[in-house]
Amino acid sequence: MSSVDGTKSARSLLLRVAPRLFLRLCTATRAELGRAGEELAARSLARDGWRILGRRVGGIGAEVDLWAVRADELAVVEVKTARLRRRRTRSRRVTWDLRWRPGHSLGRRQLGRSWTAARRLAARSGRRPRVLLVEVLVDRASGAAQVLPARELPPAARAP
Repeated sequence: MSSVDGTKSARSLLLRVAPRLFLRLCTATRAELGRAGEELAARSLARDGWRILGRRVGGIGAEVDLWAVRADELAVVEVKTARLRRRRTRSRRVTWDLRWRPGHSLGRRQLGRSWTAARRLAARSGRRPRVLLVEVLVDRASGAAQVLPARELPPAARAP
């Protein structure tokens, strides 16, 4: 194994095991940023009682970032991750510049495909389908990450 392969596998391992540390220490590629966001979102959902059944599930009308169940509900989870700037207010609080929230990139077609996938997966299990959006914010300067609470997207809604 070359040192380049060793570096790639070390990055991959750090990304999987400690995504927050990865984001702070490494300059993430766009794909790595997305994978880190998905890992952080999965951990957040698990803390909220969801059991993750699959990641990057395909072949059901759309690629699903996360597939999770809780009680009688089945959720297709769309994860959107973005690098944003944090700024200090006059009262010295640190806030996110949310003008460019990652959820804004979710289009109507993608939302429709997510609902199609949710209905197909729910039909197999007899559970109520849901589509959730989890946004992960990563500070451009420090790499600090914050996972916003999951929010349900209604089937007839326009993208947020």
